[in-house]
Amino acid sequence: IEARHALAVRLEIDEKDVAKTLAVILPEVMGALGELGSTPVGPPYSRYHRRAGGRIDLEGGIPVRDPLAGRGRVKPVVLPG
Repeated sequence: IEARHALAVRLEIDEKDVAKTLAVILPEVMGALGELGSTPVGPPYSRYHRRAGGRIDLEGGIPVRDPLAGRGRVKPVVLPG
């Protein structure tokens, strides 16, 4: 598996708020893709970078073909291979 470019939002949230948070940030990322004139090259994803004490460091994003500039809290990331 090769590394892939993506646009994502990363937040620290309460673990009970994962679904609610993804329901907000994934459409936000999709909107940024549209503003940047790009389209997804894979399905949306979520990553837990850290989980402790009822909190989750959550990233929700969408893979893209080429590196893109971010928009607001939507940032470019590289998914590891």
